[in-house]
Amino acid sequence: MKATQLPGKISADALRLLTFAQQMMQAARSETARRLFALYVEQERKWLNNQEETVKAQVDQKTCTGCGLCSETCPDVFEIKAGTANVKGTLVPAEAEAACREAMQDCPVEAISIEA
Repeated sequence: MKATQLPGKISADALRLLTFAQQMMQAARSETARRLFALYVEQERKWLNNQEETVKAQVDQKTCTGCGLCSETCPDVFEIKAGTANVKGTLVPAEAEAACREAMQDCPVEAISIEA
């Protein structure tokens, strides 16, 4: 996959970096160097995609009953404090997005919202 074919929004600097790494990989003379550059490009692509695929979760404090279902379903994002659910950070980590969406769908009072 070429750097210009990466999904999502990627900054111009990041795109230039990946393009450079791919050019270096193609120019590498040894098989070992090509493999190392290929691994580097793949890791950078994964990191950039994870940075772009984050969402923001919110809890309506007036609606939340503090049942704790969200913190059980997605403990990386939600915690119970002072009787209501709270979001631990600003953005949901990409690896926790599915669990966060499940918590939103399972909330009995629909107090959780997710923004892209």
